[in-house]
Amino acid sequence: MKRHSRDSQILEYEGRKVGLAEFGDLSGFPIFFFHGWPSSRLQGELNGASAERCGVRLICLDRPGIGLSDSVEQRRLEDWPPLVEFVAKELNLERYSALGVSGGGPYAVACAAACGEGLYKAMTVSGAVSLADPEEQKWLHPAYRHLLKLRRRFPWALGPALKMGKWVGTLPDEHWLVKRLVQEMAEPDRECLQELGLSFAEMSVAFCESMRQGTRGVITDSDIYLQDWPYDLGKIRNLLIWHGHDDVNLPIELAQSLAARAPHAEARYFENEGHYSLPLRRSDEILRELVP
Repeated sequence: MKRHSRDSQILEYEGRKVGLAEFGDLSGFPIFFFHGWPSSRLQGELNGASAERCGVRLICLDRPGIGLSDSVEQRRLEDWPPLVEFVAKELNLERYSALGVSGGGPYAVACAAACGEGLYKAMTVSGAVSLADPEEQKWLHPAYRHLLKLRRRFPWALGPALKMGKWVGTLPDEHWLVKRLVQEMAEPDRECLQELGLSFAEMSVAFCESMRQGTRGVITDSDIYLQDWPYDLGKIRNLLIWHGHDDVNLPIELAQSLAARAPHAEARYFENEGHYSLPLRRSDEILRELVP
C-alpha cells in the first residue's frame, strides 16, 4: 500500500506520551481520526489516499496504552476532548473536525459534546455506543457479546484472546482461517475489500500495532464502552451519524438508538453498506462532509 503520511510523532501531555500519525494532505483542513477497537493510529492510513484527494489533513491519535501512547489508570471518556484540544493547540489548529470510526464513535460524540468553538463538526461512522445498558448489548455481533462475557466472568481470558487475534492478523489471505473469517463478513464488506484490493493482513496492521505494549491498554480501552456517557446528548448540534444497513458488527439499531437520544444530530443510513465498507468505500464523501 502506498503511504500517504509523515512519520509517527509523539507529543507530551500532562507528563505522558501521546502517539499520533498524519495522513493525506498535510496542508489541508485538519480532521482528527479516532480509531476503532481494537486498533491504533495506523488505521487512518486506510483513508490516507482519500484524505489526499479531498485536501484533508488526517490526524490520528493512539488512545492511552495503545500503540505509542502511555497508559492512563481509571481513564474516562470525558478525558478525551481536553486531549484533542491540547493537540489542536500544539499543532496550531484554529478549526478542525472529528471523525470516529467503529469503536472511535464515542470519542467523536464526546468531542461534539465538550470541545469548544474550534470544532467544526463531529461524525461517527459505523460507530459504537455506550453499552452500559444491557438492552444495547443484545444488538452486538455474537463475537463482541462473547468478549463481553469473557471480560465479566473470566477477566484474565481476554488478553490471550487478543493475542490469538494478533497472530491471526499476520496470516496470509490463503490461510483457511482467514478465508473463514472473511467469508463470515457481511457481503458489502467482502466486496469492498476485493474492490480496493486490501488483504486481510493490511486490514490488520493497525490492530496488531494496538498491542505494541501488550494487551492491557486494549483491554482498558474496551472498558470505556461499558461506561455511561456523562453528556446531555439532547444539546449536541454538530454531530453527524452515518451507519450501514448491513452492518453486522454494530447493527443499525445501535445507531438509531443514538440518534433518538441526540435528536439534533443528522443521521444517515446507507443501503448495501456494512461495517467496513461504509468508512472505506465512502471515504471521500465522509471527509468532504467534515470540511467547511
